[in-house]
Amino acid sequence: GPAAARWLRELEEVVVGAGRALYPAKHRTMTPGAYAASYSNLEGFMAYKDPRFTSLFWQRVGGVMI
Repeated sequence: GPAAARWLRELEEVVVGAGRALYPAKHRTMTPGAYAASYSNLEGFMAYKDPRFTSLFWQRVGGVMI
């Protein structure tokens, strides 16, 4: 519920604030900012990403629309 969602956001802030990475396959509530902060070579990855590929996860954290 809402309390769990708030708790997960707080944990996300702690992890990212400590300079650590979140595992996106297990973190359904990950924000775009946390995703970018967790993967320092995200810009390099984007050079290889097929723009036709999308998923609900990617729409949430990568801003790619179908």
